[in-house]
Amino acid sequence: MKQRFSLLLIGILMAVSFVKADVTFTVNVPSGTKYCYVVGALPELSSWAAGAAVSMDKVAGKDQFTVTIPGIPTADVAASEGYKYICGPDWKYVEKTASGDEVTNRKTVGNPDVVAKWASTYSPVGIVENWTIAGNNYPVQILLPTIYDKTKQYPITYMFGRHQRYRDAGSDTEMGDRILYSDSWGVAETVEELEKNGTEVGVIAVIYAQLPEFTPWANAEFAGTGKADAFLKGFVEDFKPAFEQKYAISSNKSACTIMGADVAGLFAFYATMQHPNLFGRCVMFSPAFWYNKKELRDFIGQLTPTYTSTYFLFVETSADSNWITDEITYYENWINNNVSFAHVYKIEGEHDDRTWGTMFATTLFDIPIELPTTEAAISNKQSITDYTANTWYFMKGEGTTSLTCDGTPTQKGNFYKDGKTAIPAQILVKEIPVDKKKYSYYWNLNSGSNCDGELLMTSPKDIGFKDSRKTISWQRVAVFADGSYEQSAASSEHFKVNGTTMTIGNNYEVSANVTLGDDKTISVHYGSVNAGSDMGEQVSATASDDCIEATVTYS
Repeated sequence: MKQRFSLLLIGILMAVSFVKADVTFTVNVPSGTKYCYVVGALPELSSWAAGAAVSMDKVAGKDQFTVTIPGIPTADVAASEGYKYICGPDWKYVEKTASGDEVTNRKTVGNPDVVAKWASTYSPVGIVENWTIAGNNYPVQILLPTIYDKTKQYPITYMFGRHQRYRDAGSDTEMGDRILYSDSWGVAETVEELEKNGTEVGVIAVIYAQLPEFTPWANAEFAGTGKADAFLKGFVEDFKPAFEQKYAISSNKSACTIMGADVAGLFAFYATMQHPNLFGRCVMFSPAFWYNKKELRDFIGQLTPTYTSTYFLFVETSADSNWITDEITYYENWINNNVSFAHVYKIEGEHDDRTWGTMFATTLFDIPIELPTTEAAISNKQSITDYTANTWYFMKGEGTTSLTCDGTPTQKGNFYKDGKTAIPAQILVKEIPVDKKKYSYYWNLNSGSNCDGELLMTSPKDIGFKDSRKTISWQRVAVFADGSYEQSAASSEHFKVNGTTMTIGNNYEVSANVTLGDDKTISVHYGSVNAGSDMGEQVSATASDDCIEATVTYS
């Protein structure tokens, strides 16, 4: 009996010994801190190894980080040699007192702890990881949103760069194109500026490889070329699924962009032609189609034309040689005539990374006016839906691209595109409220009354205020039969008649005298008739030949 009792007691003690509490570290940090780690004596806190410190999560809207580590009671932390905070994976980024002195090891977990100062500020450009693609290791530089929420689904941009390509590229361990850096494409700075203005870029992954991986066919003048098929297979079947499982990436095709310059532009095009179901946007900067000119033309010649909802965008610089620009023209025409929609941006500049970098944001977000802006128009290129028969419903975002359903419907009517010719359209006029804290105002239209249908545009559009919204503004959108649209906005200060500012939804009875010359036509527009606020004609009337003055009443 004693023996049985002792075994039972041991079992109970063992069970109790495995039940441990969790500890949550929360710390307020100096403004502008982008990263924070906790490092300490316990093995779960990396045993004082700064390079393996525990990464903390940024708290949205606060200069605060937090992390919960399971299986560590606060008593164990107190009984150890303690812990500290660092803002980078090295002791040179350790916390300091306000006067710059050393901080003694912390043993009592605060709620929150407070860091007064850092010894040095950690400002990395992306995260560099090594990934295996088609049996070879490649450096991948990853740029996450400043506030990265693991529960969200972010758009993804896959950029391909040439390792060790440009001048002053550095050692063999350094990426040659330096796409994220300010001395090259400057993508990181561009993204930071976009985020400040409320534009969500998503996740950017830059994969650095070499000429062989980017050329689909061998070129006798360049040794080792022609290995793109194996590289593409590894990218599509292994890397892309694993990467998008590790990071919070949207599974929607429209949220996936593939991008490359020079020979990487050749690869981006080839990858999209092989897998049109994967990429919503293919962006090529001065693509070097000439490496495989004949083979690529033969390849697309044997394809069965199938329309795809992918946008193809080219950037052509003034320094590009004819063998580059001629091929861009060829493929622009081929794409538009056979499979989708293409646009060429022609810009001044060199055939280099700095010039291409100036077009990064444009090619990632802009939809050129000649391209269709609806999924329905894209999916049926030859017989576009009659959009004037569809009612659209307004969606808005106050300083954010995450839109909410406003639900205001469009009305079928005539839009005077050149001020004289009536064009059938679905028209919406909205009032944009005052908001002195926000500059941006995003919008879109949806075919569903609950905003659960087809979007007019694949990405939200920013009105683009240059200053905070200090006055009420008007916005007018007109959607035409071919799926295109026009949008304009103007301050309510422009909407005055005899000193009375008119706002939407209110009743007015205001008159103005108009002196007539030889032209006896009076046009009433949305907004005044000055060029700065004219939002399209609403109605017109013609006075008699002997009339020299008319009174227009707005009611």
